[in-house]
Amino acid sequence: IFTTAPPYTDFLIAQALREKYNVPYLMDYRDAWVDYPALNFYATPFHKAYARKLEDDCLRSSNGITVINRSMKEVLLQHYPFLSHDDVTIVPHGYDPEDIAAALKIADQYRDPSKFRITYGGVFHAGRSPRPLLEGIGRAARAEPGLKDDLELIFTGLLQKEFLRAAHSAGLAANIVPKGYLPHRESIALLLASDVLWMTVSDERGAPGKLYEYLGTGRTILGLVPPSGPAGRILQEYGAAITAPPNDTRAIAQAIVDLYRNWKSGSLPRNVNVPFVKTFDRRLLSKEVARQLGLMLRP
Repeated sequence: IFTTAPPYTDFLIAQALREKYNVPYLMDYRDAWVDYPALNFYATPFHKAYARKLEDDCLRSSNGITVINRSMKEVLLQHYPFLSHDDVTIVPHGYDPEDIAAALKIADQYRDPSKFRITYGGVFHAGRSPRPLLEGIGRAARAEPGLKDDLELIFTGLLQKEFLRAAHSAGLAANIVPKGYLPHRESIALLLASDVLWMTVSDERGAPGKLYEYLGTGRTILGLVPPSGPAGRILQEYGAAITAPPNDTRAIAQAIVDLYRNWKSGSLPRNVNVPFVKTFDRRLLSKEVARQLGLMLRP
C-alpha cells in the first residue's frame, strides 16, 4: 500500500489494512504530522500527545517511510529514536516536464511584455500570507517611479477577501489580477508568461510543491523564505532567484526595486542551474518511490 499525507488519516487507514490483510505499506509525508506548527494545531497538550501516539504507532508498523526534505527527516529521527537514518528516505516534490512542454504551446497568448508581471500560484493559509509582499510593494512603489504603473500582480487559486482588502489598503487595487482556479495547463502557461514567480514560507521546514513547479519553468523566482530553511537552500542552488526574509518589508521592497530595474533593462536573473533542476523531474522521483516499494516486497 502506498499512502501519502496529509490528510494523516491515510496513514491510519493503511495501518488498519496492514493489520487485517498483512499487506506492507509505505508512509509518504508531504507535510510533517505532529511537528508542523504552521499547519497543524492542537486544542490541548492531550490532543497533541494523542496525535504523537498515533504517529508513533503508524511509524512502528510501516514498511517504508519517505519525506520531502532533510528537515522533515531530522524531525522524525529526533522524536522517534527507534527510527534509524536508513529507515527514512528523502523524495522531494517535483515537476512534470510534459506539463511544462504542453503549457509552452499556449504561453504566448498570456504574455504582456508591457507589464512587469509577478505571479503567485496557489492558496494562502496559516503561516503564509501576501501581506508582507503587498507592504513591500507599497514601499517600493513610493521609492521607484514607474513601478506602480508597470506592475501586474497575478494570483492563481483562491485569494481570500481579507487579502484583497489588504491590497486596497496598500494602494494596489489596480495592480491585483485574481485569476481564481485554472486548469493545470493554463496555470503553468501563466507562470511561463510571467517575469517573476514569487512564493512565501514563514517556517524553517517548509518547501511547498509550487516551488518545484516554479523551478521547472526556468523563470526568475522571488522567494520570501528563511535563508536557513530548505526553500532558501533550494533557491540558492537554483541560481535565478532573489530572496528576502518573509516578514522584512524593507528587504522585500529592495528586492522588488532590484527586480523591476532588471526587468526594465532586460537583465532579469536567468542563470538557472539546469542539472540541479533536472533532479526534481518527477520521472526520476517516481523511480525512487518504485525502488522503495520494491524493497518492501523483499522477503
